[in-house]
Parts: sequence; C-alpha cells; structure tokens
Amino acid sequence: MTFDDQSPSASLGSYAFDFANGGQHGGQYELVYLESSVMLVLYPETATAEHFGLIGSTVQTEYEVGQNNIREKCNGLLNCVWRREGDG
Repeated sequence: MTFDDQSPSASLGSYAFDFANGGQHGGQYELVYLESSVMLVLYPETATAEHFGLIGSTVQTEYEVGQNNIREKCNGLLNCVWRREGDG
C-alpha cells in the first residue's frame, strides 16, 4: 500500500493498494486521530474486478500507534504488528 502525503490545503491524500495476485484499489484517504488510536479511512475510487464492490464505500481500520510499531486488530483476536524499519 502506498500513500501520497496529504496536501496542507486538503484533508484527503491519495492511496493505492496493490495485491500480490494483481488486484488493486485506490482512491483517497484520511487519518482520524482518536484518544489512543488512529483510524485510517479509505474512500476507494478505482479497483480491479475482484475489488470493484469497494468503489463508493468507506473502509475504516483502527490502529494503535506506538513508538516503533503500529498494531492493527486482525483475525478477531490477535493484533497484527507493523514494525518501523529505518536506516538508523
């Protein structure tokens, strides 16, 4: 998934989600900051056939953001963890 930086004059940025099987969807996104988490809200505008039903919908995912990782609720029970990797 790739994100373009949000423009200071607009509240929405652009995103593209490319799957390993060739599927994709893209559109605009915004980050909604809550007390202890961040909600990523996607507004899909384009998609390949298998994701066409997302166009015109709103996709929301809630994350807990830590210093070196981001945790996402997944599989109903466990948190998926995205770890920050950097050059130093």
